Amino acid sequence: MYSDNEKVVLCGASAYEQKYYFNQDFASLPQSVQDELHVMCVMFTVEIGGIFTMWFDSDGSLQFETEAVDADAMYDEIGGALRIKQYQEEKKELLESLELYYRVFFLDEEVPEEALMEEDGEKIRNLLKFNDRQFTVIRRGSMESTMTFEKGKKHRSLYRTPFGNLEIGTFATRLLILKSDEKIRIEADYDLELNGSHAAENCIAITIQSVKKA
Repeated sequence: MYSDNEKVVLCGASAYEQKYYFNQDFASLPQSVQDELHVMCVMFTVEIGGIFTMWFDSDGSLQFETEAVDADAMYDEIGGALRIKQYQEEKKELLESLELYYRVFFLDEEVPEEALMEEDGEKIRNLLKFNDRQFTVIRRGSMESTMTFEKGKKHRSLYRTPFGNLEIGTFATRLLILKSDEKIRIEADYDLELNGSHAAENCIAITIQSVKKA
């Protein structure tokens, strides 16, 4: 969707135009998250002045930027730096969740190992169910989902994540299930929807291998 070195704006606000901007490519974020971003941006420009922007760099890190026109004597540059530091401390969980969201859904990165761990160190568990025409991946833990893949049919479910619940839809365009005495191979190409909007075209491949005892 974006080039590797492109600066991707998430949201921003301007005290001069008295406007708020939100990038609709992120419309699949839960409404509660969108509302919180709205408040953060607008309150910054009300209290500090100038222009405030939140954007992702090429590594998926969320950056803050504030600027003002030269003639703006009311702009509080020191206060702006302090407010950004406050956001980074008080909104740490939200900001880290947004970075994870961007890296997974926009940069197509794998979910980091630490994000798949519960507070007690236990990993998130996946359960696989399948028959000749479909398969379902059930994830349980701090991130929970039930994703069903069936060629030519859309399945909807909720995906519980650290940054809120997402409604997800999967529509498989190709499905392959091969079984032998020693191995099962499952492959699927599918369209992914988030909160009713097309998000990506993905593929999944799973191999189940029997363990032979010596």
